[in-house]
Amino acid sequence: MMVNTKYGMNVSDVTLEGYRNKIKNQIYKLLPLREEGGQWKKFLDMLLIELNGADNLFEDTINFVSLLAKLEALKQEYDMKTHRKVVFECINMVDLLTQGDAHDRTDN
Repeated sequence: MMVNTKYGMNVSDVTLEGYRNKIKNQIYKLLPLREEGGQWKKFLDMLLIELNGADNLFEDTINFVSLLAKLEALKQEYDMKTHRKVVFECINMVDLLTQGDAHDRTDN
């Protein structure tokens, strides 16, 4: 199954799965960066920029908006327990994007 972008380019399931894994790894990286006092906010900003572009590329969906909103909320510097919970929720949401939303748009 292929997913079409707004530019008419087809993206294969294999490519989407690889991209999904890349994004999940980047989201997960927010945990050690914060725990170690790294520049996690700068990393989060760059991740949000990329996801915003991907959202525009593949069209808006409820799950994508929810993912962006949760990641944006992390900037509020919640306690570490809440930060960790939101990070794992976001990782799970990435699976929903490629298994549900993306495949629903293949017949544009």
